Amino acid sequence: MESRKEFQTPTSIVLSGLFLFLLAVAAYAQVDYSTGTLRGTVTDPQGAVVPGATIGVTNAATRITKTTKSLSDGTYQVPALQPGKYQISFEAAGFTKLIVNDVELTVGQSLTYDAHLKIGTTSEIIEVGPDTIPLIQVTRLSRPTLSIIDRWKTSLTSAGASPTMSIPFPA
Repeated sequence: MESRKEFQTPTSIVLSGLFLFLLAVAAYAQVDYSTGTLRGTVTDPQGAVVPGATIGVTNAATRITKTTKSLSDGTYQVPALQPGKYQISFEAAGFTKLIVNDVELTVGQSLTYDAHLKIGTTSEIIEVGPDTIPLIQVTRLSRPTLSIIDRWKTSLTSAGASPTMSIPFPA
């Protein structure tokens, strides 16, 4: 009996660790499913990237604004946006300010908006609405399936264990 108890202890630890890992993965996988993400690239009229541009994303309903700056490769990303309509503004030194109105973001959506700035001053503003918005690429995230957990249950039952069995801990 003593040798069997020694065999169960490392197995119990491994199974406990696997269970905690699967819980963490499941929690992380659901983070983006109640919000959306806006991303894209900021470029000049010649197509060169514009690093350091300020991007402001304002929720039309709440008037809450999130800001970020484009990276050295001109890309930007604004995660964890609540579903709704947004106004997006792009500003950079030596370029006109670009304002995009009525951009709608839905749950689990990853929306790409590439901004093409024109040379000018930031006091000049170019405003576009829903009828003049350039092509926006939309990517929808699919809901995670329980296939990982189902496979884990199957491997446990084929090994003679049960996913609901109690795991004894050493005293």
